[in-house]
Amino acid sequence: MITSRDRKIINFIDQYGFLTIDQAAKLFFGNFKTQYDIARRRLKKILENGGYIRVFKNTETNNMIYVPEDSKLRKVSKHDLLVMDYISDLKTLGVEFEKIEIEKDFNGAIADAFIIFKLGDYRYYHILEIQLRHDYVEINRYNKHLNTILNQTNNTLPKLIIVQNTNHNYSKENKTDMEIIQLDTSLSDIAKTVI
Repeated sequence: MITSRDRKIINFIDQYGFLTIDQAAKLFFGNFKTQYDIARRRLKKILENGGYIRVFKNTETNNMIYVPEDSKLRKVSKHDLLVMDYISDLKTLGVEFEKIEIEKDFNGAIADAFIIFKLGDYRYYHILEIQLRHDYVEINRYNKHLNTILNQTNNTLPKLIIVQNTNHNYSKENKTDMEIIQLDTSLSDIAKTVI
């Protein structure tokens, strides 16, 4: 039997293209002690009901990837997995998502994700940049389109979140009014994005 929470999982996979067990655990079962096991069982149950999702093992990362049944996807890059890991790790902080847009185009400046969420009484706007192959994020492309960005954020400056293992002092090296927060690819210090 498909539950209402299962439907939310199915809708999420349909909307964003894929989900791992760990990501599903954080996004949908975070308040359970055995969240990973519950997520694994629910995804298996959805799979067994047929017509909703299919699964494959990602050769590059060894993850089990759940995708819409009609998806042509056969592999998910580390980059795309890290985008979804960021979103699911945010959820573990207790956030309530209002909007998630993958590959958001700000009139020519394309972010890996644009996320609007609430935590307590505060609303946050995050522009996410994942850098695995490049050494440097070009911040100026966002400055050029700041008016377009501000139209999406109710005139609130977003935080620019840069995830990469190379440490640059972006705030010092670039002229921007946006707060720049760097995280390494483990995302172990994600809590500093909501301080």
